[in-house]
Amino acid sequence: MSLIHLIEGILIGFLMAVPIGAIGILCIRRTLATGRQQGYITGLAGASADLVFSAIAAFGIKFIADFITNYQHEIRLLGGVLLLLMGAVMFRPHRPLALRKEYAWEGTGIYFSTLVLALTNPLVMFGYGAVMSAIGVARLFHDYTSLSSLVAGVFFGSLLWFVGLANVIHRFRGFVAEEKLQMVNRVAGVLLILIGLVAVWGGVNGLR
Repeated sequence: MSLIHLIEGILIGFLMAVPIGAIGILCIRRTLATGRQQGYITGLAGASADLVFSAIAAFGIKFIADFITNYQHEIRLLGGVLLLLMGAVMFRPHRPLALRKEYAWEGTGIYFSTLVLALTNPLVMFGYGAVMSAIGVARLFHDYTSLSSLVAGVFFGSLLWFVGLANVIHRFRGFVAEEKLQMVNRVAGVLLILIGLVAVWGGVNGLR
């Protein structure tokens, strides 16, 4: 039965990750700018957030769920501000790839900053809550092996999508000249700012 729940979780994680949101935009932009490694790291952070949210929904971790529910508007507002800052940063002049230096700590910084950004979207947790209810996860309440398999599947399914996305985008990287990369950055920046404005608007309205 655990294998069935693992496969079920993979499908859920993959399908929940497919809609291109802020993390998907970052994955695409970073893959085009620097290659697959940063795309993979971004995807790993997104999948880690899906793991956290699906675990809260599946295991019914009440105090965390209550905290996110009670402070969802503040969390969403914070996430919106972070998106606005990220979007604004993308309008800075782009350094040519040949002059770009890689640092050992860079991957760690990308992972944790992206993870924080992903975790500030409480709507994803509510989405996983709805999905878990729809598949009848309550019947597995005391079956921790099956629940763990389900949650692990969500992580691998989400990661599978992001890895696939980074690989596909990397194939087109050679067609993006240095002078066009700034345009890519600006488009990504505009999209992140728009998503951030929606999040800020929703958070502010919720606090009224």
